Amino acid sequence: MRGQCAVLSATIRGVEAVPVFVEVTVSSGLPGMSIVGMPDAAVQEARERVRASVRSSGFSMPQDRIVVNLAPSSLRKTGSGFDLPIAVGILVSTGQIDAAVLQRRLFVGELSPRQGSQARCGYVGIRSVRPVSWLRACLRAGQRARAPLPISSRRRYRIWEGFTQRSLSLI
Repeated sequence: MRGQCAVLSATIRGVEAVPVFVEVTVSSGLPGMSIVGMPDAAVQEARERVRASVRSSGFSMPQDRIVVNLAPSSLRKTGSGFDLPIAVGILVSTGQIDAAVLQRRLFVGELSPRQGSQARCGYVGIRSVRPVSWLRACLRAGQRARAPLPISSRRRYRIWEGFTQRSLSLI
């Protein structure tokens, strides 16, 4: 099945989180995955982490061409926090999960090939960044603050006003 979708995420610039849209397109063509939009090496490595995590979670990886655009393209994207939004974008684009999961949510998280989503890099798991900046990034993008967190980290973070915490067991 072919399709496309946009997943709201964020990247770090200094100590602020900046909204990033992870636009995933699955189309016919030579099988493979390309990530464009000024990704660093860690983001490029997401291809292998996402592929392994999606398969180990019981979903199927499409045998089509996958293009992931990280917008805005003028902003450098760093870190492994784009694993989760890329995986969710692929699953929504291929119809394996409902597109309703994207409504009013910001996705950030690292995936493990064996265990799915990792607690070490969840929505507010990046210790060098104030959690409030993630909320600001979400609000700047016109979204209500709601974020999926890995199940193993749900007890570690408090809920701030205007922020709804959701545990993630999808991947």
